Amino acid sequence: MERLAALLEVSKRTVYRYLELLRDDFGAPLAFDRERGGYCFTEPWDFPFPELTEGEVLSLFILVNVLRQFTGTPLESAFQSLRKKLERFFPVLLEIPRHVLT
Repeated sequence: MERLAALLEVSKRTVYRYLELLRDDFGAPLAFDRERGGYCFTEPWDFPFPELTEGEVLSLFILVNVLRQFTGTPLESAFQSLRKKLERFFPVLLEIPRHVLT
């Protein structure tokens, strides 16, 4: 649990809440496995990620690029944290050339 908490930059208690959320709200088949010493899926499962429209996907990619404008401001660390979380869902974020946005 410590490694996962460190990876996600949260407390161990938050990791447990995430596991409860996945199990209770999203129907993830999670259970503690004593042999493995941790939680695991008891059957194949996919995260029910919402279907996004083409416009919503484009908006998300634009948002990620706009966040860079806050480099050097008091909001930089919060926006970098948000960007990291978005990149977990979208590992290869589209880099939109600046001339396309103007």
